[in-house]
Amino acid sequence: MTTPRAPVTEVPSEPVAPDERTGWLLPARALLGWMSDSQAVKVLASGRDDADGTPEQQALILAARARVVARTTDLDQGGIVTPLPP
Repeated sequence: MTTPRAPVTEVPSEPVAPDERTGWLLPARALLGWMSDSQAVKVLASGRDDADGTPEQQALILAARARVVARTTDLDQGGIVTPLPP
């Protein structure tokens, strides 16, 4: 018997108004610092292809990229990926 996993995101206490194109909006996380401008803007615009990106969204993307650059590089990640056992 398996134990059910907890949800990755919490369900908002109040419903979020549905968007005409994407349906219900739920909280999410994205690795904006590693995405191209167009990908990051699309994620921040809930998947809309026609979004140009607001100044606030551009600021979020730039801040995320700054955090990526500021990360420490002394973490040894050697051996993290290994072949599957036989």
